Amino acid sequence: MSNKFVADGRLTEEAKADIQGFVTSGYGHLTDVAYVLVGFRQPGAARRWLASLLPEITSAVGWRPSAHEEKQKPRRTVNVALTHAGLEFLGASQQTLCSFPRAFREGIAETNRAANILGDYGQNAPEHWEFGGPGTPPVHACLLLHAASGPDMESMVSQYLEVIDRSHGGLAVLPQGVQRGYRPPNQKEHFGFRDGIAQPGIVGIKGQGGANVAATGDFILGYPDHYGVVAGSPVASAGEDRGNVLPAWENPFHEGRGLRDFGRHGAYLVYRKLEQDVDSFWRFAQAEAERMRSRIGSVDAVWVAAKMMGRWPSGAPLVLAPDRDETGLGERDDFAYAEHDPEGLRCPFGAHIRRSNPRDMIRPSEKEQSLSMSRAHRMRRQGSIYGPQLDFSLLSGGGALADLDRQPEARGLHFLAVIANIERQFELVQQHWINNPAFNGVSDSQDPVVGAPSASTQPPNRLVVPTPHGPWQTQALPPFIAVRGGAYFHLPSLPAIRFLAALP
Repeated sequence: MSNKFVADGRLTEEAKADIQGFVTSGYGHLTDVAYVLVGFRQPGAARRWLASLLPEITSAVGWRPSAHEEKQKPRRTVNVALTHAGLEFLGASQQTLCSFPRAFREGIAETNRAANILGDYGQNAPEHWEFGGPGTPPVHACLLLHAASGPDMESMVSQYLEVIDRSHGGLAVLPQGVQRGYRPPNQKEHFGFRDGIAQPGIVGIKGQGGANVAATGDFILGYPDHYGVVAGSPVASAGEDRGNVLPAWENPFHEGRGLRDFGRHGAYLVYRKLEQDVDSFWRFAQAEAERMRSRIGSVDAVWVAAKMMGRWPSGAPLVLAPDRDETGLGERDDFAYAEHDPEGLRCPFGAHIRRSNPRDMIRPSEKEQSLSMSRAHRMRRQGSIYGPQLDFSLLSGGGALADLDRQPEARGLHFLAVIANIERQFELVQQHWINNPAFNGVSDSQDPVVGAPSASTQPPNRLVVPTPHGPWQTQALPPFIAVRGGAYFHLPSLPAIRFLAALP
């Protein structure tokens, strides 16, 4: 059991064996996903269940081939995440529970946090959620299952549901507790835009290099983060660690005698189930295109939607392809706003991708300061979509709008973000960038795609689109996203899972 790590954040193979694989990889080659939400009923049964999972949990030990050995990608992966309530039910001490950050302790549905920080009010308020809200049974754990095919996934789900059933009431799958998802071959979300292009890599993970790489400690506890600081980590007493599986707690300002580092090699996971109103999104884009033609000439629904998103459906960024979709630029992420589009004439200041990752231009900051602030709040989004994809071929090239309302099935996004600091990474972006009506030089405008619905005290949400003929302001934007559930989880290290499974 080593307490040491490489000072620059590079991960040793010993460290990777302690980290759950979902922290470092979204398993992009595995197309079928299930999130099994579990409620604990008996502490002993819950601890035995964790112990039974240990041999099957996928670690971060690399499967990518090297010059010395040939490795194969896994065809199925298993990981487990726990809420604060779940840790308490398992028997974690008050010392351990209180050492977690406030956001994790309170949870995503806490009244002030939901309404004032995340913008989850009105139709998005937690009391309307399918899971994770005050009117639903508490979520204690989530099994993250990934498989290479539908039949493989069905086999996995059946296997783990059977294990839970054999607990004889010690555990239960919650209502709405098996959430299905998938990764489509076209890599597009349901509005029809390619997703996941700007995913940051992690220092120390093979294949995740280049300019878009973030400090290890921005995602994994126990390592230096963007600011060079090792963030605070939850602890446990040495007396609780009967198997001596946790590393000693190392803190330069405190001797840490008698404490063990429960958080080392763990991470936090934000899960939000977001339903997308695809029909409303494209009908709004079409109506705006018709309204705008009289002033700025020939535009279509795809052009308007791209202005809201900041990219074209192929993924090509407006900054590099301002006039039309250029599929050859679909994977390009090497652009900067201050350098290529300081006036927002290509990509509006309020567009979704410009809010969620402002890069080198956060007014009124300098370029390097802006880059630093943007990088400090990056997240690894490793979710999936649910519901059938629609055929947008009628929209390409300015064609007629598809009759989307003939396919009323619910469809949306399982938003999962791996981070090391809930407040700094997820909540700050949500509150100060996505939902802030005065962010980065805009006024009376939230994110046009995922922004919170306007409260009665707020002016309607509108997007300002700069054009050569002057700025154009859209009609009031309806909400296109509805929050259907959510939770804050901890992705404990494998030693921490062993510790929990052995609690008396």
